[in-house]
Amino acid sequence: MTVTGGKSFNTIINNLRELKNTDINFKINIRNNFHPKTDIDNFIKFLQKEFSGDLRFNVYFRPVGQWGGENDENLEVCKGKEANKIMLEADMKAVKQGLPIVTLNEFLQPLGSICYAAKPHSLVIGADGTLYKCTVALESDFNKIGKINKNGDLDIDYDKYALWILNEAEEDDVCQKCFFRPSCHGSACPLVRIESGTRPCPKEKESIKEVLKILWEQHKKFPGKAAEPMTVGNMD
Repeated sequence: MTVTGGKSFNTIINNLRELKNTDINFKINIRNNFHPKTDIDNFIKFLQKEFSGDLRFNVYFRPVGQWGGENDENLEVCKGKEANKIMLEADMKAVKQGLPIVTLNEFLQPLGSICYAAKPHSLVIGADGTLYKCTVALESDFNKIGKINKNGDLDIDYDKYALWILNEAEEDDVCQKCFFRPSCHGSACPLVRIESGTRPCPKEKESIKEVLKILWEQHKKFPGKAAEPMTVGNMD
């Protein structure tokens, strides 16, 4: 949907079709944000018809979330274990239909599940020059870490900045002993630690058996995909 409320699906798909008809070397993740009424099966069939066989295109499923705003409480969303179950089932269906899910493999790589907001040199610049760390908590004061001046200099509140990049997992005994630590280092979502003080475990860790089954299925269908360069951090 466009910023004015207009429809954008056909425009996006037509642009992807145009790209498919080129010999350009690229990699595109086609993201689908689902809610309880999303017809994922038919969407996968549609993508299979359009893009399977072209390994430049990959699919990526994540649940719609309640990220703030006046209509937030009215949104129908999938949460917790239900959302993770639907996401992984969609991943497996997509792979079996000839659509690779490379991001799962990327999340398991060393540092692959660290959120962009936890990385020191990752900043979001708002239209008015406000600097943020997170693209989700835009209304939260602790996420407004400074301004970019007209001359390009950064005026940063380092106390707020430190909230995002200081790794509290170093003091977390559970994180220290976790098998998934090389991938996330306890920084899968610093927003969770800031807002609730709880440990932000990645979805991939919580369902590691299912994730490995999907990756094995993908390896059989697309050998060599795991060796491709990483393109994402944690795109939650």
